[in-house]
Amino acid sequence: MAAKAENDVNSAFDDIFRTESRLSSAAFEDGFESGRLKGAEEGFHLGYHRGAELGAELGFYSGVVEAWLSLESNVTSERALQSLRKLQQLLKNFPRTNVDNVDIMASFDEIRVSYRKVCSLLKMNSSYPEASKLSF
Repeated sequence: MAAKAENDVNSAFDDIFRTESRLSSAAFEDGFESGRLKGAEEGFHLGYHRGAELGAELGFYSGVVEAWLSLESNVTSERALQSLRKLQQLLKNFPRTNVDNVDIMASFDEIRVSYRKVCSLLKMNSSYPEASKLSF
């Protein structure tokens, strides 16, 4: 009879241990899933807003390039005109959708550098007027 009582006590402790382990695993899974969903939501909003800011800046650059190219006769330097056309091509080739094999930020930086070069050649201010409103 003592052996049976001892088995019942051991069985009860095993059940308690397994229950604690099962509840701990379930709580971890719930917490992990909750964190994953929250992180995905925050990531989406960050990406959306940064994308809008980059798009606005690219749109500004595109407008400046189109304005100068429409006044092509006012561009006295052949080098400036070539740089304007190169910048126009960079803007045209910038990806409009997510492409895995393209480094968007590297392309964006190349456009910024090209824009500053054009501004230098045209002797105009290269600052982006909305820069103070950017959050990154």
